[in-house]
Amino acid sequence: MLARAVLITVCSVVLGGCTTRVVGVRRPYADPVGTVPRMVFLPEVANFRDIGGWRGQDGRTVRQGRIYRSGCLNERWRWYRPFGMRDFLSDETRRFLVEELGIRTEIDLRKPSNCRGMEVSALGPSVKFVNISSKAYDDMASPEGRDAFRRVFREFLRPESYPILFHCVGGNDRTGAVAFILNGLLGVSESDLRKEWELSRVWNGRDDFTYEKRLSRLVSVFDAYEGRTLNERIRGYVMSLGFATEDVERFRGLMLETGN
Repeated sequence: MLARAVLITVCSVVLGGCTTRVVGVRRPYADPVGTVPRMVFLPEVANFRDIGGWRGQDGRTVRQGRIYRSGCLNERWRWYRPFGMRDFLSDETRRFLVEELGIRTEIDLRKPSNCRGMEVSALGPSVKFVNISSKAYDDMASPEGRDAFRRVFREFLRPESYPILFHCVGGNDRTGAVAFILNGLLGVSESDLRKEWELSRVWNGRDDFTYEKRLSRLVSVFDAYEGRTLNERIRGYVMSLGFATEDVERFRGLMLETGN
């Protein structure tokens, strides 16, 4: 209960614009389904949370327990460390993520050099591992950024892949861009999209992690597409990558509650 009490206090502060940081917990802990935002505390991994729980503009709520975002699960880019890698998840944390949260797919958005030739998930061989080097903010409009999100989104169209965990290094920028687009497709309001992105300040505490200095660069990417709302323009971006209306609706069917 201590972890939850700290979490509620910190989240309310961060959503108000402060930069308080979470230090950590001794054992894995996840907020109950229905908590918004639904945060996950792990001793070894920062910036972990469920992207669901927000209400879409059509009145339906984004399902929880389906898609999680986080910081990295290991360090393999530290070339100056012995053997160039550090795998730091405890058996307890692996069991919690695989058995209690049910993670079936890990999408690693880091560069191949960050992963150092990984072929198996840090969560173990039972979890599908996908490495797609992604981009962030205005780079999502670049050919590399567009191709990366195209490949990432295909993974979210596979029902057998869920629940999915995706991450970069800190879970702030590349991860934040992907989460923003996914929730945008699900009809989450622009205000709530910003709040979900800002929650990363619970962990990074950076003064430059603001809408003006970072997120506005991502939002500007969607100005190139038609639509009265940001959600419609995000949909236009995704459709421009070669996806059909049926693909977007399949994703929405996988991720939106029915009967709200």
